[in-house]
Amino acid sequence: MEAILGAKVIDRGNRASLKFTPLGEDILAHGRKTIASLTDITDRARRLQKPLSWPLKLGVIPTIAPYLLPTILQPLQKAFPTLKLNVHELQSRQLVEKVSEGTLDFGLMAFPFDTKELQQLPLIEEKFYGAAPKGLFSGKTEITLAEIEEQKLLLLSEGHCLSDHILEACNMKHVSQLQDVSATSLSTLMQLVSHGYGVTLLPEMVVRESPLPKGMDILPIIPDAPSRKIGVVWRKNAALEKDIMLVTLSIFRLMHGKGIFDDSCNITGEI
Repeated sequence: MEAILGAKVIDRGNRASLKFTPLGEDILAHGRKTIASLTDITDRARRLQKPLSWPLKLGVIPTIAPYLLPTILQPLQKAFPTLKLNVHELQSRQLVEKVSEGTLDFGLMAFPFDTKELQQLPLIEEKFYGAAPKGLFSGKTEITLAEIEEQKLLLLSEGHCLSDHILEACNMKHVSQLQDVSATSLSTLMQLVSHGYGVTLLPEMVVRESPLPKGMDILPIIPDAPSRKIGVVWRKNAALEKDIMLVTLSIFRLMHGKGIFDDSCNITGEI
């Protein structure tokens, strides 16, 4: 080191008691910091091999987040006490962009949607239900898509993929009055329906998990109810892919009404 630096690092004036020069003391301080930093990096790399040792950043779209998260977050935390799940609510396009660039580790969203080069794994398929002002379809316990098309159809504002899913899944080409009410949430949309502004379609989890306005009727759609798929997206070969798959499998089991460690309910294929 002295040959490289061209300066003395050790004071050899007293061979019986060697000591560092001021430069040597300075190098020693920096050296200790460097060793500590390298030890920390090694420690982090070792911890990475342990399940759920790093925080996970999850993106969820607004038409899923308020209805699914309350049923999965507490069981996940109870099953995996070390899990740190940072949740971000984003529309589908933003979610895909942030997962692609690595700002988010994975996303929970609805399909079909163009997820570019991301891995895509559907977890469940849920039906749509008709939602109408109370008494509009008096005497009916079910409704057809043709009857919905005759009414003013309310959809979420531009940017929410749910509106596209409804039109695509229902193959609605002859809606008499398609009304974009610029509602940014399903709760607002439901209030508009309950006050007679029109009809809409709601995903099954919304009907099951959210408080519904009193002035609204929920009707199953016959003969074949349209549906959407819900699943996850992530980057292939992501550093935390094992953790992502562990949490995804747990969410899958919870969505199917099973326990997190219930092996009778498994995802086939990618996981």
